[in-house]
Amino acid sequence: MISRIRGTVLERAGNRLTIDVQGMGYEITVTPDVLSSARIDSSIDLFTHVVIREDAWTIYGFSSPESRAHFLLLQSVNGVGPKVAFSIVCVLASDELSNAIAHGSQKILESVPGVGKKMAARIILELQEKISSSAPVEGQENWREQLRSALVGLGYSQRESDEAIESAVKASRRPTSEQEISELLKLALSQSRRSK
Repeated sequence: MISRIRGTVLERAGNRLTIDVQGMGYEITVTPDVLSSARIDSSIDLFTHVVIREDAWTIYGFSSPESRAHFLLLQSVNGVGPKVAFSIVCVLASDELSNAIAHGSQKILESVPGVGKKMAARIILELQEKISSSAPVEGQENWREQLRSALVGLGYSQRESDEAIESAVKASRRPTSEQEISELLKLALSQSRRSK
C-alpha cells in the first residue's frame, strides 16, 4: 500500500494534484490545505491512503499523519465511507475535529456537507472514546491507555501501539504532562514503523 509520496507537482486540476515520482505520475486527491500550498514544479511530501473500488483506485493525500489517521478512523463508523470521511477532514482541522467528537459538539460535524444529524450523532457515539481528547494530559493517569485505544482503533495491534507510544515518549522534547493527547497521538503516529 502507498502510505507516503514525495515528488514534484506536475499538474493541478480541481482538488487533485499529479505528482511526479521518478518519472511516474500519481494523481492524488488532496485536502484544501495541501492544494493551497502546492505549486507547479515545486516539491511536495504527502501522507497518503489508497482506496480500491471495483471501478477505480483513488489515492487520498494529506499534509500530516494525524489528518490521515482521522480520515481512516472516521471510516470505522457505520455508514461513513471515504468520500464523507474526506469531506469531514477537508472542512474541519484535526484539532477542531478531535474537540468536536471528544466534547460531543454535534453541530460542528453537521456543518460539513453530507453530514446530517443522525450521522453526526453516530460519529460521536462510536468515536468519542477512541479519538484523542483535547484536554491536557496533566492529571490524567490513563493518558497511555487513551493513546493505546486510539491507535488500536486505527488498526494498530497492541504491540505496535505500545512500540509507537514508547517511541513517541523518547522522541518528545517536552514532558508528557505538558502536552495534549492529540499532540502525543500525532507524535506516536509519526514515530510508528508504519509511517516510515
